[in-house]
Amino acid sequence: MKKALCFVLILILIFSAAGCVKNDGRSRLYLIYMNGSDLETNYAAASKDLAEIMSANISAETRIIVQTGGTEKWHNENINPEFNQRFELKDNSMEKIWEGKAENMGKASTLSDFIVWGAENYRADEYYLILWNHGGGAISGFGKDETFESDTLLISELNNALSAANEKCGIIFNMIAFDACLMASIECLAAVKDYCEYVVASQELVPVTGFEYKSFFNTQARFDAQGGRVAKNLAEIYFNEEMKKSSVNYLTVSVISTQALDNLMEAFRSSTEEIKAYLNKDDYTIAQGLSATMSFGGKSEAEGYSNMVDLLSFAENFAPDSYEQLYEYVNEAVIYKRNGLQQKNACGISVYYPKYATENLVSEAMLYASSGFCPEYADVVKEYTENLTQENIAVLDKTLKSKNTMLFKGSGADYELIATSLFNDYYVVTNVDEPNIFYRVEISKINNKVKVLCKCFGVKTSVGLTEQKYIPE
Repeated sequence: MKKALCFVLILILIFSAAGCVKNDGRSRLYLIYMNGSDLETNYAAASKDLAEIMSANISAETRIIVQTGGTEKWHNENINPEFNQRFELKDNSMEKIWEGKAENMGKASTLSDFIVWGAENYRADEYYLILWNHGGGAISGFGKDETFESDTLLISELNNALSAANEKCGIIFNMIAFDACLMASIECLAAVKDYCEYVVASQELVPVTGFEYKSFFNTQARFDAQGGRVAKNLAEIYFNEEMKKSSVNYLTVSVISTQALDNLMEAFRSSTEEIKAYLNKDDYTIAQGLSATMSFGGKSEAEGYSNMVDLLSFAENFAPDSYEQLYEYVNEAVIYKRNGLQQKNACGISVYYPKYATENLVSEAMLYASSGFCPEYADVVKEYTENLTQENIAVLDKTLKSKNTMLFKGSGADYELIATSLFNDYYVVTNVDEPNIFYRVEISKINNKVKVLCKCFGVKTSVGLTEQKYIPE
């Protein structure tokens, strides 16, 4: 009996060691670029995350430096919204280590200056960057500085910031993580891949609470950086802890190895001719293909249309001959992913496509071309949007959009169908006496029972698009 018990204990130790390789004392620097925006002004979300980090048991080899800015009102008395400030978080405290005039957090030089300053003043064996704020996908990019006309870091500006920092201090991050919506896109990956080993991001909307910082910083020192173990730990904790809080199954999170991206980028470029040929088909066929393509983020007039779609779902419907090759390379790149039931088949990487025809499409196509991602595909997007006629749009709208009125919270409200499943339909409901707030609702096909899944809020960016976060009900 004793021998059997010892054998079991040995096996447990072996498997524990295999899944959790200790850091072995290597020094780590975490740089957190905290663009507070309306998330802080209205919801104190940044202050809550700072409190989470400070309450963690941070290892002696780990240093955490935060830059603040981008918000009109902070709910942390240590932070002054009239300045950009930098703090070191440790021992349940935040020590101010730098202060400068308020610079636009949506400007490439503001991010690159922070990276260079951090790398030069806090040398370490490993470097990690966390970008905290809204995310708008391939068009509006990352962040929204509400003190500088809602300016964001476009994908091209994100690339410029990382390139400039690398040129000055040679920094390559072990991980870049986006605590923001919609940033697990092939366009974003192309922008950051030369400056990090792993990326943590979501294809879908992210809840206002974002990453689970206390649990992550309590455990990160147990993992070495090899094989993306730190990145996987961050992703797994985020998914597991968020799912405990809510039954909303919009969550997605991916860990992507940048070393595997070159093949994927080339395979995608090669698929553009097939995509272009598909778009020469009749309107109804195109609309049916778009209807079958999984999408993320805003899917209604109230929310705005993110037009971010799942890369493999898109390929399956628009480039079937290229699908097998893309499938192989996506699965090489995505080394870890977790999806809620609503997006259970998401592949881990998304791509921009103007699924929903709106008046902004021409300007979106211009912004998309400026991102620098795959000129061949940008040309396909540009040609498609320029050739859309009112007749084309009418067919798309009939297939993809449905708007009506329902009784909600005791009064009439507009609702738009955004998804359907075997047993339920899913809607976005608006006009419920709360400006800029909309609800995602599940209605049973069996008994018409209405269940509120979450409420979302959106903010307009400097490029006219809406970025969202959601709050589980």
